[in-house]
Amino acid sequence: MKTKKLTIIKNQHLTWYDLESPQKEEYEMLKKKFHFHPLDIQDCISPVQRPKIDEYDDYIFLIIRLPYYKKREKVILASELDIFIGKDYLITIHRGKVSTLKGFVEECQNYEEIREKYLKYGPGFLLYEILKRMFDRCYPLLDSIGTEIDRVENRMFHGHEKETVKTIANIKRNTINFRKIMKAHRQVIKKIIKSDKFFLNLNGAHSNYKTITYKNILEEIENIWDILDGHAETIFALDRTNETLISHQLNKVMKTLTIISAIFLPASLITQFFGISFGDAPFTKNLIGIFGILFAIILTSLLMVLFFRGKKWL
Repeated sequence: MKTKKLTIIKNQHLTWYDLESPQKEEYEMLKKKFHFHPLDIQDCISPVQRPKIDEYDDYIFLIIRLPYYKKREKVILASELDIFIGKDYLITIHRGKVSTLKGFVEECQNYEEIREKYLKYGPGFLLYEILKRMFDRCYPLLDSIGTEIDRVENRMFHGHEKETVKTIANIKRNTINFRKIMKAHRQVIKKIIKSDKFFLNLNGAHSNYKTITYKNILEEIENIWDILDGHAETIFALDRTNETLISHQLNKVMKTLTIISAIFLPASLITQFFGISFGDAPFTKNLIGIFGILFAIILTSLLMVLFFRGKKWL
């Protein structure tokens, strides 16, 4: 069954309700049908800044935050996935930006084999598959950050230091945002592993299979975090290197300007001396004197150039 905002997928073991961008009436339906805690409903309505898990007698409420890339602003932001887990149901609530989940919903809705494969072992197994797919989608984002870092490094060492400053700042922002989004998920998965509610293995027993599968997710989160740490260290190191290169280029410019000023300083002194308004200034009454002054200016400038070259400043 599917409406504009609600998709219902079911078999004899489990019912999966998927709500996309629900409005007030959908939330009222959840309250009446499942008697969820009002604070949990409020968390679904208002964006939450961290993952969390709350366990009740008859259901578990779970919030997962996942990264997605907003192309226009070139920034990584968080999308929120709210999940209610009961004995014979699982409810997912999202506000768009979760294409991986939407694709999985369509697969389960359209293909009976896939539906049976993931629904017949209960909500714990379906939740595992959802989380696995959602965290798997982090890797393309990590790869794109890595590609940007490589591109920055290549440009930086080919004379484009100033042009890469903005790109480096954007990568740093995205890396920081990614780390903020992923930070608390480890504790959430650890709590799921410790919980005995609604998590059945393939044989209908408890514990071992659940522990193994959710430990895989925990390892995947750790792996994502390690890659993020590597990206963060690399981009911060490149930022420092880029600043050093820019500073070096600026020092070269300042050195060149200082040398030019020093070369023309004697010439400026000579012209100022002979420009003084006193009656009988030497060499200013005839053409030979004027050329002599000009020769002195050129000579002193050349001597300054030879001096700087001798000092290896040029």
